[in-house]
Amino acid sequence: MPIYKNELERFVCEKCYNDLCGPLAAWISENPHSLRNRGTSVRRPASASLQRMLLEFTTNVNIIGDVISFDAVTSCEIELEGEDDGDWQVDTVQQWYRCCCSVTVDEAVRGFAVHDIKTYSRASRSTHYGAADGNLVPLISASNFEAEATRFLAEFFPETLETPMPVPIDDIVREKMGLTLIKNGCLADNLRILGQICFSPGKAMVYDFMGVGTEEVIVSRGTILTDEMTFWERNLGCLNNTVAHEAYHWYRHRVYAAVQSVLRGGETIAYRCPAKPAMPYGSGDPSEWSDEERMEWQANNIAPRILMPARMFRQKAEDFMFQYGYCLNENEKPAILKRAITALADFFRVSKQSAKIRMRELGYIGTTADEDYGNGDPFFTQITQRDAFYEYCDNSTFRSVIDSGLFHYVDSRYIIDDEKYIRSNASGSYELTSYALNHLDECALRFTYRRVEMKSHGQFHKDTFHRTNKNAYEKLPSYDSDDNTAVIDIAEELRRNRDLFEQEYTAYTEYSPSFYEKADALMKQRNWYPATFRDKTLLSDLERSRYLAERSKPPSLPKAMSICIGLDVDPQISEDLLATAGYKLSPAREHQAYRFALHHYRGRIDECNDFLADRGVKPLGSQSR
Repeated sequence: MPIYKNELERFVCEKCYNDLCGPLAAWISENPHSLRNRGTSVRRPASASLQRMLLEFTTNVNIIGDVISFDAVTSCEIELEGEDDGDWQVDTVQQWYRCCCSVTVDEAVRGFAVHDIKTYSRASRSTHYGAADGNLVPLISASNFEAEATRFLAEFFPETLETPMPVPIDDIVREKMGLTLIKNGCLADNLRILGQICFSPGKAMVYDFMGVGTEEVIVSRGTILTDEMTFWERNLGCLNNTVAHEAYHWYRHRVYAAVQSVLRGGETIAYRCPAKPAMPYGSGDPSEWSDEERMEWQANNIAPRILMPARMFRQKAEDFMFQYGYCLNENEKPAILKRAITALADFFRVSKQSAKIRMRELGYIGTTADEDYGNGDPFFTQITQRDAFYEYCDNSTFRSVIDSGLFHYVDSRYIIDDEKYIRSNASGSYELTSYALNHLDECALRFTYRRVEMKSHGQFHKDTFHRTNKNAYEKLPSYDSDDNTAVIDIAEELRRNRDLFEQEYTAYTEYSPSFYEKADALMKQRNWYPATFRDKTLLSDLERSRYLAERSKPPSLPKAMSICIGLDVDPQISEDLLATAGYKLSPAREHQAYRFALHHYRGRIDECNDFLADRGVKPLGSQSR
């Protein structure tokens, strides 16, 4: 019996061998001169025929919907015939080929196609969206959880990414995804099983309400079952999370199950997701997890992010914290946080535990490595955008550090701007590397507290958090250079040692002094198209036409800011661009907000506009989303 390295290779050999071999044989026959025929007596082949094909391995596996695309690398024994020095010669050669293939697998295997055939040479693995391993398990790291949840919502209910609202997960499952949702019946006694997704038609076993008798229920492919006791014994949030969990299994894991069913005659029908997993997903050595454990880990972590989209959750969290007076009542902060968590859980229809975890993930509550406000540790690294803006305006030393471009605001922390600590994920957002998360003392700025009389905050602090109780005091994060000497030294040394920024900036400044020509060069470098210009800057097509045609005078400051934010360049380059257009950012409130945005919202025009609107500054761009 053949031994296969993974499930995809077994699938190709057992179910698609002839579909792969046929096109390859035809291509070889049509291209005899493409063969590397060194060492053979047939130097000018007139014909070539495939005698034997062996699948060596598969690579660049990608799954979108029900379609698997991959490269099949094959070794072939080929017979050559041709005339050489007046004699007709016959010989065989060995040749490897890379065949770019795709196949649809749902309830059947169909549509196998070979799109391209090339003589094999080593190539780097692809890392684009949909990448999977040889067993057809999606390659999704913890750093991509947010992007996965965002992509799911963008496809099925994009409104939830623009306006805070409870995610209508039942409607998404039934109406958008076309699945069947059954909520009556018990899946196990004592709520041991919360949900089940059926990847194939068949029968599902359910208990009666008392958990004694059982019955078989006929289910179609794409049926989600939840235990009806979940709502009564736990809460609506737990039930919604179960539905989102199973929906995500269908969204990203159904091809894995379909191939298992094809290979094993329907043995793999459903995932039954346990209330208490047998193993602690996210702990131990991930290389030792089974395929099912990895997929459970993915669904466990992405389902809550689907129900609580990051940007909308932040907006509601800050609304509730303001509403309950978080910054006005220092002694009541823990109680106010609990109240805000309850309100968030009710609003997004999730459990309080999920809402609390989401608050921690987004920087509102401390972790064991970085405690929240009000705890005993005098130093902390997490700071909200609002508090960071206050300190930026009041503390010239902190402002100089941020303006230096040495640090990038990521995950509510100021992290050294270096690839060792920061990386870009699949959605284009920045995130901390695993090394950075384990070495915050090496790469993150540290803060302590200062006691501030609210009426003395000054012009920069006329914010909605501070419109009442003008005689009150509160504790605000404070930056002290003496507490950050080591981190600053590391950041400066890394900048001296790397030349990437200098190369980019030198090439940039040597270009024509015109704002338009410099911006054009950066747009060309980033492969911008008209639609890219519109999406990245929120400037309309009419504004783009003016940008191209009216070059005798510089653009307005807001329009120049829109372009700088959209280009996602180093803040020093952005300020040089503005200077070329005749603008120098001053200490005025609006200009301080602009400078803060250049450092914190590169390439994120929507979040930039949210920040500006909160500060009372008109949002950028002529469009709204």
